[in-house]
Amino acid sequence: MDYVARRAALAEAFSVQGAPALLTDPVSLRYLTGVRLEPHERFVGLVLRPNREAVWVVPALEAEAVRESGLAAIVYRDGEDPVQALAQAFFGPPAALFVEKSVLSLARAEALQGRFPGLRFLDATPAVVRLRRKKDAAERDRLRAAAALADAVLAEVLPAIRPGMTERAVAALLEARARERGAEGLGFPPIVLTGRRTALPHGVPGEVPIGPGLLLIDFGVVVDGYHADITRTYWLGAPDGVFFDRYRAVLSAQEAALRAIWPGAPVAEADRAARAALRAHGLDGFFIHRLGHGLGLAVHEAPSVDGGNSDRFEVGDAVTVEPGIYHPEWGGIRIEDDVVVTPEGPEILTRSPKAVEGVVLP
Repeated sequence: MDYVARRAALAEAFSVQGAPALLTDPVSLRYLTGVRLEPHERFVGLVLRPNREAVWVVPALEAEAVRESGLAAIVYRDGEDPVQALAQAFFGPPAALFVEKSVLSLARAEALQGRFPGLRFLDATPAVVRLRRKKDAAERDRLRAAAALADAVLAEVLPAIRPGMTERAVAALLEARARERGAEGLGFPPIVLTGRRTALPHGVPGEVPIGPGLLLIDFGVVVDGYHADITRTYWLGAPDGVFFDRYRAVLSAQEAALRAIWPGAPVAEADRAARAALRAHGLDGFFIHRLGHGLGLAVHEAPSVDGGNSDRFEVGDAVTVEPGIYHPEWGGIRIEDDVVVTPEGPEILTRSPKAVEGVVLP
C-alpha cells in the first residue's frame, strides 16, 4: 500500500483552499497510514498541513502504535487537553479546517472553536470518500482473500447444521470457524434466521430452533482490514413450490442487477434493474432496501447502490449486490455477493453456490 501517495492525493484535494485538514475517522486513518487504532473515547487525529508532512496527535498509549507509520507524533497524556496538542500541529491559528463532518463530534468541534475563535469547518468527507472508493490492486487482492475465506467458512459450517440447532449456535459456529481460518474479525454480528423470522432484514439470532423450512445466513469476515459480506438463503427439508418460485425471482433480480454494472453505467440503474425483475413476478413491493453498498476497509462505504444515487460506476468500485424479498406472513429470501467493477464488467468475488439445487439442505 502506498500510504505516502494516498496522503499526497488527499492533500492535493485540499490545496485549493489552503487549509489544513484534521482527519479523525479510524478507518480513514488506517487507509492513509496503515495503522489500526481503537481510540475509544480518546481523541486521535491526523493533521495534513499544506506543503508539510502529516503529523499525528495521539494519546500516550497510542504513541508506540503510530510510530510504525513513520510520521511524527504530538503526544498528550490522560488528563491533558488534546486541543492544546492540536494547536502545536497547526503552526499558527487556522482560519479554516477540513474535517470529516460526519465523524467529528459537536463537543470536539466546539472545543476547537473555543481554542481558535472564528474557525470555519470545511467538509473533508467528499475528498476522502472519493479517494477511498477506487480500490487499487492491493486492495482488490485483499477483498478477494476476504471473499474466499467467507466462502470457505460457509462451506465448512453448512454440513454441520441440523434441524433443532438454534440460530445463535449457528452464528457462533460461523464466528469460530472464521477466526480459526485466520480472519482478523467479523464485519458485523452474523445474521442467522429461520422460518418467518427470515423476513427481518437485520434480525438478531436467538434461541430459536432451526427448520425445517427457510434458513437465512448473512455474515462478513475481515482479512487484512478488508471486508467480505455474503448472504445465502436455504431451505431445510423438502421445499414447496412457493420457495422455488420466489427464490428464482430473487436470483433473477440479482442477475439483472449484475448485468447493469459496468464502468460508466448509472449506479441507480442496477437497483432499478433488480426491482424490474422482481416486478415481473409481482414481488417488487417486498424489496424494501437498497440493492447494495460499497465495501472496503469498512463494511458499508461508498457508493450506495440505490435508485437515488446519481453517480456512475467506476473501475475499482467494490460493492455488494443483494436483492431480497421480505414477506411477513411467509419469510424472506436474500442473495448477496461482493463484486469489483473491472473494465470488462463485474468480477464476482464471493462464489458460494446459489443455484436452486444448491440451496436445498437435507
